[in-house]
Amino acid sequence: MLETTDVSIDAIAAEVGCAETAAFRRIFKRAIAVAPLTYRQRWRRCRRRGARLWSGNI
Repeated sequence: MLETTDVSIDAIAAEVGCAETAAFRRIFKRAIAVAPLTYRQRWRRCRRRGARLWSGNI
């Protein structure tokens, strides 16, 4: 959803079953190594450029 929609992080957290947005952000950051908003921004920037998102260090 972060990659394909403009749905808010709060709404995504609720959709995946996290009652607390802060908990969702913490879990996401622990798993992916960046915050959800940062992930979305980097994804979109890379897609516009045609670049790979994970080409080494973020």
